[in-house]
Amino acid sequence: MSSSPDLVTVGPSWFDAFQDNGGPVLYSSMNRTAAIEDIRNILIYISFTTFFVAFLIIFPGIRKERVSTFICVTTSLFIGAVILISNCGSNWHVAKGSIAGPYRAFSKEKIYANVGVYIGLDSVNITMKALPIHRHHEEINYNERFYWIGGK
Repeated sequence: MSSSPDLVTVGPSWFDAFQDNGGPVLYSSMNRTAAIEDIRNILIYISFTTFFVAFLIIFPGIRKERVSTFICVTTSLFIGAVILISNCGSNWHVAKGSIAGPYRAFSKEKIYANVGVYIGLDSVNITMKALPIHRHHEEINYNERFYWIGGK
């Protein structure tokens, strides 16, 4: 990494926290992988599936109006799950693209990556995964969620 003579480095600053020689932020987690699915969505899927399985277990005991009861309960659970996923999920608008950008600050090295932006009613999720072209020593998977209100 070469530095230009007119660039003056004073020392570590507030914005250099958790960075390695001007590189991307690496948090202390040992399992730094790209997010596949939102954990809140998974919990909603599991809870509504549990309610539906519990209903299917007790369904043989229903003697009157079996068809209407099945349709009513199934529709109610489906609509409830759709409302919660729509409100809590981050897939209202999705955009993906490929980029070529600097690998480190003040470096001529380039990184090629896929970037995804997932916008929801509650938050926006930014994902970047480096492509294996000219792969460097580390694998880069970045995922960050920014909340619209409250900053959780």
